Amino acid sequence: MGDAPSPYGHAAEDRASSPSFSRWVSDPEDMIWHGHAVQALDAIRSAGFAKLAAQLHRLAPIDVAVEQAWTTEPDNVWDHHFEHVLEYPETEARYLTPAGHSTLLSRAWHHLLIGLNSDASGWVPWVPRTRHRQIVLQASHALSQELLWRFAQRIAAKIRLPQSKADAYRLALNAAPARTVEVTAETPRPQAFVGADGAPIPTAIRLQDGKWLATARVALPAYGYRLLGLKDSDRIETVRWQEGHNVRFAGRSASLSAGVLTVQEGDQQVQVTISPFALSDPAGVAETEDVMPTWDQAKTRVRQTMLSADLEVLSELAWAVWLRLVISLREAHIEIAAEVYVDAPRRIGKIRFDPAGVLLAFQGQPGAAFYDIPYAIVQHPYDTPSFVAAQRFAAIEGRGASFGLVALGGNQSFQVVGQEGIVAAALGASKQARPGRRPECNIRPDGTAQHVVIPDADALLDRYDHRFALVFADHTGVALAARRLRTGVPLLAVSPTGAEWPAERSLLTVSPDTVHVTAFRVTREGPEIVVNDVSGQPSTASCNGASANIVAYGVAKLHP
Repeated sequence: MGDAPSPYGHAAEDRASSPSFSRWVSDPEDMIWHGHAVQALDAIRSAGFAKLAAQLHRLAPIDVAVEQAWTTEPDNVWDHHFEHVLEYPETEARYLTPAGHSTLLSRAWHHLLIGLNSDASGWVPWVPRTRHRQIVLQASHALSQELLWRFAQRIAAKIRLPQSKADAYRLALNAAPARTVEVTAETPRPQAFVGADGAPIPTAIRLQDGKWLATARVALPAYGYRLLGLKDSDRIETVRWQEGHNVRFAGRSASLSAGVLTVQEGDQQVQVTISPFALSDPAGVAETEDVMPTWDQAKTRVRQTMLSADLEVLSELAWAVWLRLVISLREAHIEIAAEVYVDAPRRIGKIRFDPAGVLLAFQGQPGAAFYDIPYAIVQHPYDTPSFVAAQRFAAIEGRGASFGLVALGGNQSFQVVGQEGIVAAALGASKQARPGRRPECNIRPDGTAQHVVIPDADALLDRYDHRFALVFADHTGVALAARRLRTGVPLLAVSPTGAEWPAERSLLTVSPDTVHVTAFRVTREGPEIVVNDVSGQPSTASCNGASANIVAYGVAKLHP
């Protein structure tokens, strides 16, 4: 592995309490904020791809002036108290657009920069500020989506009407290498996907919450699009839970037997547990306790669908604290949904700034711990219990077996224990940082200020959702899977009316496969992409004839 930058600063990391970013990503409000951040970042990256591809292929402009926008941005009542885009109009003209005036993409970027400001995640732990940032990120996402809609219409005006002559069409956009993904479309009636040639695509058709949904696995070309058709169908799938404690699908299995929960792929297996945690009642009514969770009293159900087999595990971890796991075995990976339900206000963990709380632990064979930071993968220097803040994943790489856990919902606090082969995902903890009463600023007689902040520990209440992917691979394989799984596929309704373009094609050619495009930009000098190689080895990146040498985990700019 190449030399990766160190995330530890000028001192060795305190592996017990970890003063790093990990303490900020288990907070109840921050967990929600991170989900919005991931969606906004992915949408703006896809919007950048759309703008660059539209210019390279000489389509009509899609990044219109913000005055021409269709989007009604979500109301943000907290703009009264915190910075907003209209407060700093010069930011876009000077730094975010080469045109010198606000456009859809520059406004989306402006919202994004405010939403990702460090004050959003823990630095100033005030609920209204965090909620302001969440809505700002929603506004950025909405504007990016409009740009994608405009791009889809331009492409549809180029695509010739396919032979399938379907009842409706959807355009799948892929700002990533070639891959096979699940796509879901809401339809007016039961409909199944078909290819441009009319060939049927196996589709799960469901009536869910009163809406018809069509879901299928489809192959997408690299950095391009694919036109999909929808045709009426009567093959409706009704999904129901049944009694059971084990499932199998696509060479994978999951089971809960004799109090042991395991997930297996081939000859590799991990055991899933909940680590002990401290639980207290802020009202002082319930006694403080150290919870030692087991699966002994857990309830299970199973279900089989066209695209997966699912095992549900429901467990009361303690009075007022529940955990529901849904382990979904899919064709290319294993997805795990973890839902934490807290019926009454409870403080979880050791308080202070300690990230320990409810930990969902996956244990395989002992090995070295790896996790990713921006633009690199690092090997953790300790093999004893440590908290790390991963951008996308944490992994254990052993001699006989390797696996990683990808956070699908945002930046994630993980605990890694290399000597025991454990990766544990933090599902929530209370930290003593948020003001318990209104902060005060007193002016001393000498004119200096005295800030009085009385911190209190957060209480958890209601429901907290987490999504992970379990990937059996070495750390490079997990990194590639993480980028694939965390890159969305916009699916947009279109009507092809052109005569030139085929039903699917790549709009950019990027190589090798380990190169990831971190940003698509149109600058004053023209189209530009920023690439990063995740393999940890030197490589030569190329795009549409432009190339650049990249050192291990290096970054380069290409002008296709």
